Amino acid sequence: SGAQTALVQVLVGTDTLTVEPERPVAFAGGQGGFIDFMVNTLLFPPSAQRRGASGRFRIGFWVDEEGRVSNPKPLDADAEDLIAEGLRIVALSDRQWVPAQYQGRPVKAYHVVPFTFNNMGVINR
Repeated sequence: SGAQTALVQVLVGTDTLTVEPERPVAFAGGQGGFIDFMVNTLLFPPSAQRRGASGRFRIGFWVDEEGRVSNPKPLDADAEDLIAEGLRIVALSDRQWVPAQYQGRPVKAYHVVPFTFNNMGVINR
C-alpha cells in the first residue's frame, strides 16, 4: 500500500502505550471519504469569509473501539472561528471512524487530522 504507519498512543486496559498499530485509525470511507465528508459538512464561518481568512491547523482526538470520537482539541493556534469549525466537523464525524487495531483487537487510539482552510473553503491533502 505504501502507506507509512506512525507510532500512536493507544489505550490497552488502563495503560497508555506508544506503539505501531497493525491498523491505524481511519475514516470509514478512507481519506477520500473524510474529504468528501468535510466538503459536505463545512459551514465556512462568515466572520472568516469576510476577512478572507485562511489557516492551517491540526485537531487531535481519541477514537475508541467503536469509532466514537472524544476529547477533540486544537494542536495549533490559528483563527478561532476556523478552529471552531474544524472542531465541529470532528464532532460530527463521531462513529464514522474505524478504530486502530493492536494485538489483533480494536483499541482506543489518538488520531490527528490536519485542516487547511482558504477563503473558498477547506482543502485537505
